[in-house]
This record gives sequence, C-alpha cells and structure tokens, in this order.
Amino acid sequence: MVASVMDYIQSYSLKLFSDEEALSLFAQHASGKQSFNISRILKLHGEDIVKKCGRLPLALKTLGRVFRTKLNVEEWEELLEREIWDLDNGSEFLPTLMLSYYDLSPHLKQMFVYCCLFPKVYIFDKDELVLLWMAQGFVYLSDRNKSMENFGRGCFEELVSRSFFQHSNRGKSRYAMHDLIHDMVSSVSGEFFLLLGDKMDVYNKHGALEKIHHLSFIHDEYNTYNKYKGLQSARHLRTFLAASVNVSHARKKVPKELVPQQKFLRVLSIANCSVNEVPQSIGSLKHLRYLNFPNTGITCIPEIVGDLHNLQSLLLSDYYALPIGL
Repeated sequence: MVASVMDYIQSYSLKLFSDEEALSLFAQHASGKQSFNISRILKLHGEDIVKKCGRLPLALKTLGRVFRTKLNVEEWEELLEREIWDLDNGSEFLPTLMLSYYDLSPHLKQMFVYCCLFPKVYIFDKDELVLLWMAQGFVYLSDRNKSMENFGRGCFEELVSRSFFQHSNRGKSRYAMHDLIHDMVSSVSGEFFLLLGDKMDVYNKHGALEKIHHLSFIHDEYNTYNKYKGLQSARHLRTFLAASVNVSHARKKVPKELVPQQKFLRVLSIANCSVNEVPQSIGSLKHLRYLNFPNTGITCIPEIVGDLHNLQSLLLSDYYALPIGL
C-alpha cells in the first residue's frame, strides 16, 4: 500500500523467519552462538520456544536474554513449565514477553512499569528517564562509591540489553519502546498509573483518579480548561507529565489547575507549550524533586522555588539541566 501511494512499482514482501533462522536468532541471544548443536536437549527446548514465539524476532531476542541468565538445563525447563505460557491476553506473543518481565528484579520492574506513562512511538531521553526514576525514589545505592546517576544508567542499560528499550535514530541518548513492549507494560501497570489523552472523559474516571499516583496527559490543544479542572480529584499524585501536540494552541501561562494542593507530587513536567510564566503557587509543592519545562518559553522561575528543599533537578529546555545544590 505504501509503495502504491508513493507511485513506486516494485515492492518487497516481508516474511517471517524460517524455523532455522528463528532458532539461530534465539541461540545467538540465549547462548552467544549461532546454534545449539553442542546440546541436543537445549536444541529441543529452543525449537519449542521458537514455536511458542511464532518466530517473532522481538520475542526471540527478549526471551533469549532471559534464558542466557539461566546456567543449566533444569533452569530452562523450569521456565518452560511456568503457567504464564498458557495465558490468553488477546495477543499471540504477549505471554512470551511477560515471561521476560517477570524475570526482572523488583527494582527493575518498578523502573520499567514507570515507562507506561509514555505514549506509543514516544522518543524519550535516557538521562531524563534516570532523573525521573531518581525523583520517585526508585534508584538506591548499596555501593557508596557509585553515584545514583551511574546506578540508574546501569539499570537502564540492563533493560536495553533485554530489548525492553530500543535505540532511536534521533540521537545517541534517545530511545523508544516497541509497540508490543508498550502493550505489555500497560497491561502490568495497575491502577496507580494513567496515560490520559484528549478523547478520554476525565469526569467518568473520577473514582479512578482518586487512586492515581502517576499521571501523563498528552493532548492536542493545551487550552483545555475543563480537562485540567476534572483532574483536581487526583489528590495523591507523585507524577504529573503534561505535553501539547499542537503548540500553536498553547496558553501563555501555566494554568493554576496544574498546580493543585498536591501533598505528594514529586515530578512536574510541562512540555511543548509556549508558556512563559510559572505561578507562585508552585511553592506549595514541598515534596517536588523534578521540575521540567522542555520546549517552552520559560527562561526564569519564581524565587519561591528556592524553598523547595527536596528539588533535585530543574530542566528549562531539552538540553539544559540544572542539578540543584551543585
């Protein structure tokens, strides 16, 4: 269809891997070798996994990384016998990806689940995500010789190695999630996370909003007063991420509705809006750790921000970060 629209005569039919190609790809990620020829048992298990994955490259790569951490046949068999293979989530491949999620350590799980606040095809920055993790208290240190930033980057790289994140061609530190990975993280995010869009009725979610801890609001027009007014019932927020797709409709001030009396708010980010003023009421957010205004007209902030003693980072653009206290 794309070739037809572009008036291009010749097109290429994309096909699934053959069984041999799929097994080879899985072997590369599970053992670092091109095949399982040295082990008949592992080869049989590998062939079984290829069938379960439907020869989908993403699932093969992701599961390969999981099985690579298992050192013997017994551990492979234990994974293959888990009940998760029998789950029916409306997707042929989701159970195979879920296995890779359940294999994560607890702190990596909460870091990964936090990414459900990003919409599909969203390009995010590695260092910015680490700062968000730090603001939520997900990054902790067991080695005092290692900084929190380096520990967070190490966690990020481990998620990359498991194919949860993929490099973007928009920059060295830019990443994205595959659609199926996004479906998976959305399915495990639970009732404390909400990705809100223009077409969603806030008032119908009144009960749900009272439980929400982390909220992302991606909308076409920034001047959506009723939307913000409807969000006032979300009084337990730790995260509020807001971004406008259509900058031409942006307001000139950060609406006061964006700075309610939030006792627990740790992250406040407003992006892609031509706002140029921050209200004084931001001084009431005593637990705020992360304040971000990328791609906006804001060049200064109220002096009262100096009273936010828990603030760890302030970002006024995509490329400028000010670590508080340094």
